[in-house]
Amino acid sequence: MALVIEKVVDGLTFAESPYWDANNQCLYFVDLMESTVFRYAPRSKRKLRQVKIENHKISMIIPVIDRKNRFIIGLNNSIAVMDWNRKDGEVKSINKLYEVDIDHVNFFTSGKFDRTGRLWAGTTTDYGVSGNFRGKLYSFDEDGVVKCHRQGIGISNGIAFDYTNKKMYYTDSLSQRIDQYDIDFNTGSLSNRQVIFSLSNHPEFEDDAICGGMTLDKDGNLWVAIFESSRVYKINPKISDTVLQILQFPNSQITSITFGGKQLDELYVTSAGIQGNMEEIHGCVFRVTGLDVKGVPADKGVVL
Repeated sequence: MALVIEKVVDGLTFAESPYWDANNQCLYFVDLMESTVFRYAPRSKRKLRQVKIENHKISMIIPVIDRKNRFIIGLNNSIAVMDWNRKDGEVKSINKLYEVDIDHVNFFTSGKFDRTGRLWAGTTTDYGVSGNFRGKLYSFDEDGVVKCHRQGIGISNGIAFDYTNKKMYYTDSLSQRIDQYDIDFNTGSLSNRQVIFSLSNHPEFEDDAICGGMTLDKDGNLWVAIFESSRVYKINPKISDTVLQILQFPNSQITSITFGGKQLDELYVTSAGIQGNMEEIHGCVFRVTGLDVKGVPADKGVVL
């Protein structure tokens, strides 16, 4: 099967945090700059549904397991639960669960649940524009325990879990690298930090290229969005800086990725359209088929 890259959603500003709901065969994602959450169902008569949450930065949307119409979202510097009836388009309620970084003007950028029901999510101050690296990486347990694992972060971004080898992969985008941690899923503790991929070792990238969102395939390889490069890299995390495949896109600002489709053999790729002009809107969502590789199911959320 030939490799095909197609645009499935257009007219976005800063699409981010894609999440594939395998049970309902649909993709959730956010437009960070437009305070909007989306549901894209490729096999439905009405493929795209959306709702705007005025005056807030919405950084992620993750369905809550066994709770229809309920989602965990990143809401400014809070983690919240949202009741969204997608059929009538109304948000019934938004209830804050946790609020962090109150002493700064930080906001959440992205997050993922692990298999134990623990949410990992990180913040940024202003994407590092001011030079104030005050972002943090947090975890939120079902029993209410909140831990700060890292501080001094520019842009907290991609997170992926390897349950077989008990590894967590993470990127502070402004570091231009991907870190690997040993993770104890029982306690949520991280140790033995190592750099497994650094953009500085790849001269094909411009200086402003940064690592964005990432996901893991069934073979244990990482797929990484490289912002300001038009590329997604497939890398082998077991061998430092080993690139296995490169996907090229017609948009330079690739933000994040996830596997989807009935067989989890399609790659959904989000992108932004900020080219120094806030009115130039051409962010979109791409679907890649013909990769001959499968992803792993995304972990669903719980009410923390």
